[in-house]
Amino acid sequence: MKLTEAKLAYQPKTRNNKLVSLEVLLRPYNCSNVEEFVKSYKSPIKLDCKVLEMTYSDMINANLIYPVSINVSYFSLTDTNFIRNAIALFRGFDITFELTEHYNVENLDKLKKNIGILQCNGFNVSLDDFGKGFSSVKLLTQIDFNEVKIDKSIVSNIDNDFYSYKHLVFLSEKIKTLGVNNIVYEGIERKTQLNLIKLFDNNAIIQGYYHSYPLALECIIKNRYSVEKMAVSLRRTTVLEEIEKKIFKMIISEGKDEINSEIKDIDTMLEVYDSNYENTILNFKQIYY
Repeated sequence: MKLTEAKLAYQPKTRNNKLVSLEVLLRPYNCSNVEEFVKSYKSPIKLDCKVLEMTYSDMINANLIYPVSINVSYFSLTDTNFIRNAIALFRGFDITFELTEHYNVENLDKLKKNIGILQCNGFNVSLDDFGKGFSSVKLLTQIDFNEVKIDKSIVSNIDNDFYSYKHLVFLSEKIKTLGVNNIVYEGIERKTQLNLIKLFDNNAIIQGYYHSYPLALECIIKNRYSVEKMAVSLRRTTVLEEIEKKIFKMIISEGKDEINSEIKDIDTMLEVYDSNYENTILNFKQIYY
């Protein structure tokens, strides 16, 4: 199937009934499984570039002023030419790039560098599909994402099974612990799901059929959304997180007393530190875990 045989749809991401962003969704004609189409496409970079061009054309022709989110692959975000072209094309627009297909990241340093370049040029970067397959916690510890999207497979059963709900709460708290406060809950189809999420996250960003199906550009223009600017997520390392790194190092290293002294310098309230490093570890375990 040729990319000329496709159009775009737009699905709102909202917080407290205000628009945070419109996610661009590729809709090839006569295609029942878009995900399989995308995965089977020979050149993911070429595919992403075409979607960028189609999005830009829509935004210019329709004078679309809303924030827009665009799915891009790991391959594109580690390609220098793609980054350069994306910045040149969308400079001055409110654009978020959603990193998809990130389970086989081979060049983390390049990915981190290019995401930093995008952010320095005013773009947001989101980690998509969190919790699908395996949770990509490593990426969150290495890269300052502006947003994380929890996969709909995690959300789908929370109003039918208590432990599915508790798993979602755990993932949400883990993401916040790692410094990201803009969390998108995908696949919200029922009010009961929304009410449960509101129990533990008043700042939730919602996406799914309950609020809106993917819409044609004409419908987007007619809706006149009220926009809420995405809050900047800044990672602030807490004292306990710094101590946790020292505890980790102390357990695997020989110089335990020396590292314990470093913990004493950090732990100004002496809540964790003990002159006996083994007691320091026990204190930390009780407080943090």
